[in-house]
Formats: sequence, C-alpha cells, structure tokens
Amino acid sequence: MTTVPQPIKLVEMDEIVLASHLLWQINQNSFWWSTPGLGKTQTHLAIEKILKLHMEILVGSARLPEDISGYPYPDIKENVMRRLCDTWVRRTLEAKAKKQQSMLLLDDFSTVNEAMESAFYRVVQEKVSGDENLEGVWISACGNPPGTAAGARPLSFAMANRFCHFEIKFNPTSWARRRRLNFPLPELRTIDKTWEELLPKWSAAIGTFCERFDTRVVELHNKAGKREDGNILGYPSERSLDNLGHALAACEKHFQGTPQFAAVQRLLGVGIIGSLCWEDFTTFIKEADIPDPEDFLDQALRNGRIRFPDRDDIVHMVLNGVVQAVVRRNSEDRWRAALKIHAAAPKDVAAVTFMDLYNNTPKGFLIANDPLSLTMIGEFEDLIPKDVK
Repeated sequence: MTTVPQPIKLVEMDEIVLASHLLWQINQNSFWWSTPGLGKTQTHLAIEKILKLHMEILVGSARLPEDISGYPYPDIKENVMRRLCDTWVRRTLEAKAKKQQSMLLLDDFSTVNEAMESAFYRVVQEKVSGDENLEGVWISACGNPPGTAAGARPLSFAMANRFCHFEIKFNPTSWARRRRLNFPLPELRTIDKTWEELLPKWSAAIGTFCERFDTRVVELHNKAGKREDGNILGYPSERSLDNLGHALAACEKHFQGTPQFAAVQRLLGVGIIGSLCWEDFTTFIKEADIPDPEDFLDQALRNGRIRFPDRDDIVHMVLNGVVQAVVRRNSEDRWRAALKIHAAAPKDVAAVTFMDLYNNTPKGFLIANDPLSLTMIGEFEDLIPKDVK
C-alpha cells in the first residue's frame, strides 16, 4: 500500500509573499532568508511581473559604496559638494515620475562587507540615495545565513533592525505542489487606506505591554535577536516596536476574517521583534482581550455608560489608546469624550495619561469657556502644574 505524503508543517511561501506585500504598502522592508536555491529571487521577479513593478536588483557585493550613497562632486557655481546618483537611482526616479511603483531588491545582501552595508543605511531606512529622494519605493532583501554562501555574514544590529525577517525552510512537498501548479502567487490586494484607524489600538497594546514587562523587553533588546549561527534577525527596539504597531494595524484591516490572518500576523510579529518577544506579547494580549479605543470614544460621544475591564493594566491600555486616537484625529467633541472617559476611570490609573490629553486640546478650543470640561478636569486639579493652568 502506497502512503500518501503528508506536507511538513512549515511556513508557506504564499504567507511570506502576503506578509511582505503588506509591509511594502505601509513603507516597511522585508528580508527573506534561506539556504541557497529556494526561490527567493525568482519569487520577487514573479511579483514584479504580476504587479507590473519597476524593479532594480542590487547585488551589493558587486558594487561600490558610491553606487549606493552617490559620487561626491563639487558644484562650483553653488560652492558646495553634491552627490551624483548611480544609474539605478535615475531609472527609479524616471519610473516614479511615470507613477509606476518601484522596488529595490537587495539580492545576496548577507554577502556585502561592512563598508557596503553602511552605505545602504539611509537607502533602507529613509529611502534616500545621495541627494535623491526615493520616497515610496518598496525595499526587499534576500540573503543566505552565515556559512551557507561565499562571504555570507551576519547583519549588523542596526541593519537587522530596519527589516522584518522571514525564514524560508526547504519543504519538498510544498515545492512539488507549487511546481505542479507552475508556482502560482496568492492574490495581492491593495490595502484599504483606512488601516491607520486601528493604529491607536495596537500602539496602546504594545505600549502597555512594554510598561508592564519593561525588564523583560530590555533583556530581549540586549540579546538583539542573536542566534546560534551568529545571525541577527528581529528584536525589540523603539523602531521595531513602532513598526510592529503599524504592521499589526495593517494586518488586522487587511486580513481579519481570512484564512491567512493568524499566519501572517505571526510572521510579522516574529519577523519584527523576534520569536521570544512575540510569544510574550501574544500571551499578554490573549489575557488582555485588546479593547478598541474608538469603541470607547463612540460610547462617550453617545453619552453612554463607560464600562471598563476589571484589570487596571487594561484600563491603562484603553486610556493610552484613547489619547492616541484623539491626538491623531482631534476635535472638540472627541477631546471632550476622551476627557469623559478619563473622568470615569480610576483616578490613579487615569493620572498616567491625563496630562497627555490635557496638553493636546484641539486648536482654538478654550477649556475655560467649556463648563463641562472644567467640571471633569476638576477631578485632576492636583495633577496640573500651576504654570500650565
């Protein structure tokens, strides 16, 4: 009797493609890791074709730092030094002028030396090459772990922290299935522009997690995602934790209700802050049942009763998110609703975020002319410094 082979439970390439496409659309970078020959470059070329991208493939080990950061030359007329961009920059700018989406594929990136890697810092983080602004360009990198390719070495901490890292493992069964179907790609949809409305919810959850488990997050930061093979992938830092909030907000908006939601969410979390920190965070949010600050604001705007969770740390998460939501989209009604929510919360918990709200009143709004606000602020009179009353 012939046994039907069962697929190995590994991350599917489709899930990595979906997670990467989401990241690119929110101005974050992906890094695909695998041993040689597992289709990293070819999959990017297939994405280029299906999305009709302009793609520049940069193999840093075959380049000079000036190819990336620009060639210095004197501008005699202006009496300044400028940087002359390489041809790949010019082609990218031409595509941008035609409103064609561009991608920089940093191929074999783990083989670049330190001088080349540092030349890429501003390109990867700020989308700047020399004097040219490459804003809006998508960036993805591919690399082989140390010891698996000529010259392959770990990334620096600084460069590793600029990416979301995905690890591709060899799965013969999955390869055979995809090959049989001519290596299809999943449907790549444009993200809804309203995804940022979910940002206060996830930012508040991450902020509360960091405040509650401060020592643990610092410990994981100091380990910096270093692995047994010496490679450095995702780890928690101010930058990566902020990136995680954006990625989770976008993921919820784009994938919630789909079969890929949980897998893509985990890929993003592990890839940005590392597996240990992500496991700690997911344990926390499962216990917390993350509240949406917009639900509380809506309740307050309708003069409904504000019902808080029993746990003070979750109440803090609510207030944290409410302040962020109001700061992002401020108005007299929303600010007053946020004040009402603070007034209904336990004072010792509300005291932590009250001044952040107080210092972000809507433009032109005078608290002194609003009796309702004055009454609610009276609860926190002792927190307000005399010089700002």
